[in-house]
Amino acid sequence: MPYNYGDGETYGLYLRKGGDNREALVKAIEALQTSGEMKTLLQKWNLPETATDVKHTTD
Repeated sequence: MPYNYGDGETYGLYLRKGGDNREALVKAIEALQTSGEMKTLLQKWNLPETATDVKHTTD
């Protein structure tokens, strides 16, 4: 799960292999983005609004 923090820096989250944790996490992040709550959280923590504008794949 990558996240971009500007100037080409990319960070990620590590999950256990197997199971449905990755798909559940992608759905949760997308729900936060759709509802606008992600934008509020990014502002609260002084992170760029584009920090989560990356493709979340479950491959």
